[in-house]
This record gives sequence, C-alpha cells and structure tokens, in this order.
Amino acid sequence: MSSLLPPNSTQLEKAVEQATKGIGEIPVPIRTLWNANDCPEAFLPWLAWAYSVDQWDDNWTIQQKRNTVDVAIRVHQKKGTPSAMKTAIAALGYQLELVEWFQETGRAPGTFGIDITLKDGQGLNATPTLIDTINRTKNVRSHLWGIRYKTHSRGQQYIGAAQSHGIQLHIFPLPPVFLNTVLDENGVLITDDNFYLIDNEA
Repeated sequence: MSSLLPPNSTQLEKAVEQATKGIGEIPVPIRTLWNANDCPEAFLPWLAWAYSVDQWDDNWTIQQKRNTVDVAIRVHQKKGTPSAMKTAIAALGYQLELVEWFQETGRAPGTFGIDITLKDGQGLNATPTLIDTINRTKNVRSHLWGIRYKTHSRGQQYIGAAQSHGIQLHIFPLPPVFLNTVLDENGVLITDDNFYLIDNEA
C-alpha cells in the first residue's frame, strides 16, 4: 500500500501508518457480533450493554444470557406490562403465571402475585433473581405480594385388568329313592310312576 502521508510527515506519523496499515484486513464479523445467538460468549456482556439490558449475572448459563439479550428490545417496548414480565422471566427459563389482586379474595388492590412452575433441575435459589427481574419490568403502581412455586412429578404407572365370563354348573348324583314296590307274576316291578323290568334269572 502506498503512503498517503505528505513528504514533511514526522517519524511518529510514519510509525503509526506502518502499525495500522493492516487494520483493514482484520475480519470483523459485524453480523455475528450483533446477533445474540451467534455472538461469542466473551462479547455477550458488551452486546447486553449495547441493548441496554437492565439485569445481568455472570453466573447465568450461556443460554440464559443469550435469551436475555435476544428479548431485550421486546422487554423495553412493553416495560410496565405483564407481557414484559413474562418475556423477561421466560428468558431465564421459568414459566410464569400472573395472579392479579382481584383474582383472589383478601388481596389488597394494586397488588399481584406470581406463580412459577418449576421444571426438572430448577430450585428456589433463583428467587432473588426473579424478584429483581419482576421489579425491573413491572409498572410502578403495582406491588408484588409473593411468589408461589409449583412443581409436577412424572412417572410411569402400569395398570392391567382381566375379565372372565362363563357359567359354572355343578352336577350331583340323585339321592336314592325307596319306593314301595310289588312284583307281578311276570316279574315286572310295579311302582306308582314307572315300570322297571327285573331279570328273573339274576
């Protein structure tokens, strides 16, 4: 590259020109750096600062950091609404259900509660972070009265059944019946109802 310095340039100016002459050849992936999903992890805090993220914790997982940066504009557009709270909480991986004061008896007007459904591996240690997120995204006039956690247990249960249908029949021998009988001259056993032939040779 030919020099653009004038003939009367100083040695310092010439040294600076030599030191910076290759700066244009350094790749600067602008599209990647401004994308929350593709930005290198080391640059995420600076991207969060550029998007004016209100809350940041270095102990968050990489996915929580990316999600928080990704929804930052939407949260700012709707800040002070339930939608902003749900979006910010969902970015941290939690499912939120808003309970307004008029949905439960005995609650003071202008207050609200939060029901959080815990997923597998989630615990109560994120409560301070959730409260901070809620306070940064809620409207000023509303006040949080509490957070309730819910959880679901999953398992497998096997149920079996069998059915048998039929008729059970019991057959018993008839009891012996003794009748007053009379033999006629031909050797025929005479009864009241039936006639039985008796072998005379027997």
